[in-house]
Amino acid sequence: MTMKSIKLLIASLCVTGIVSCGVASCGNDDDPEAPVWNGIKSPDDAKVTGTLSGDFDIDNPQPGSTATVTLSSFPGSLSSFRDLQSQVGGDPVGAAVLPLVGMEVYYQRGSKIGLECIKSACTESTFTDRLQQRLLDMYKSTDANYFRPYQVAAFLKGATPENGYNPTRPYTFELTYKSKEEAQLLGGTVYTFRLKYSGSESSKDVQIQVVRPNGHPYFIASSWSSCYVYVKQIAYGQTFNGLD
Repeated sequence: MTMKSIKLLIASLCVTGIVSCGVASCGNDDDPEAPVWNGIKSPDDAKVTGTLSGDFDIDNPQPGSTATVTLSSFPGSLSSFRDLQSQVGGDPVGAAVLPLVGMEVYYQRGSKIGLECIKSACTESTFTDRLQQRLLDMYKSTDANYFRPYQVAAFLKGATPENGYNPTRPYTFELTYKSKEEAQLLGGTVYTFRLKYSGSESSKDVQIQVVRPNGHPYFIASSWSSCYVYVKQIAYGQTFNGLD
């Protein structure tokens, strides 16, 4: 049984009360350079292909224009993530989803690699202690009230609580452009998008803002905290199959 299957099994046992659960604490025990590697998967530098499409035009952005980011899979290492960032991070649409991609790396490959990915995809002011604690609770907890292995899947096309948050392939994020404004403190133009998801009863999308600071090679997220608000729990009797 894989480590991913074990964690999903623990979560299901927590729901039924078979296992006594509590919020897990985690340091660098999932560091691949540590003597004992406890990550779900070993790092993998396989190339991931990212594709942007839609009618959003950065030279003439129109409110209500739409865009998609399609991934062949999720990165398996910091190197693979940075390669993906070089493909899509030069566009605000691609940059808007990279923190979520980093979150999935965190879950699949461990906190050390995942945090480095997330840090490279967002502003320093959004890389907070609250974010890091939420990731621990969301991905390392043995309490089903906190554990959300399907957090990122909820933002992918075709995934719903009723189908186990299992998205269609290839993996696709769907965004709508809202507005832009100059932000002197951030050193660039801030673009605001709404990203579709299925993790809430009251909202069908969340807001993400991105900016390309002066001298920075890529756009990075400057506001994205809604992405790590707990999504609805999976529907009873459904199974989340994980993301590749």
